[in-house]
Amino acid sequence: MQNKNEQRKHYRWIKKLTLKFSDPEGQDITRRAVTENISEGGLQLVLPHELKIGQSVMVTIELMHDPIPIQAACKVVHISPERNRFCAGLQFTGLENFQKVRLLRYLNEEER
Repeated sequence: MQNKNEQRKHYRWIKKLTLKFSDPEGQDITRRAVTENISEGGLQLVLPHELKIGQSVMVTIELMHDPIPIQAACKVVHISPERNRFCAGLQFTGLENFQKVRLLRYLNEEER
């Protein structure tokens, strides 16, 4: 559910999805995370460690009942500490149109 006072370009779904992410600019480390919410413009992750604003990451989103994950380049646009974890907002910078269609179809079907 979207807050009416927020000025967002895309509707976001409050959805827990498992994904993998890695730093394409150096570290070849893949970590798992869970989304708090997701839209066609980006997503919010909950992480045990901090990312840097402006940092590029590659995400692989695993969809239930779909054996082919969605892969997209992202940029960290905000980070906020929360208890013993961090919430990171990632903006899609490399989500191909066919991937966006798959993601939206999945989110709309899951909402029903």
